[in-house]
Amino acid sequence: MEKNFQTQGINGLREQGGRGKKPLIPDKQQEAFRSEVLDLHKNHKGGCLTGKDVLRLMEKRYGIKCWLKSAYNQLKKVSFVWISSRSKHPNTDPEKQLEFKKTFKKK
Repeated sequence: MEKNFQTQGINGLREQGGRGKKPLIPDKQQEAFRSEVLDLHKNHKGGCLTGKDVLRLMEKRYGIKCWLKSAYNQLKKVSFVWISSRSKHPNTDPEKQLEFKKTFKKK
């Protein structure tokens, strides 16, 4: 520290960039990752989207091999709150459901 102060003055004592663990997905790509997870969820057929699905996305798209916990941490970093929703059957037909709702008579 003393050497930094002598060579750079007061700026030599300030925190320098480049320290600490680097993020798995760079900050510039966070929003793209978030939208890819949303697209994955929309296009997912049957069942709920799981952490393993996100893990596969991270490995395929970004070349990141990590643990499941790291995938969940990454989701948290992009402001995802993982709320479990009711899963959709792969053979679901939304048009038939709408027709049923129209013709269904309430008591």
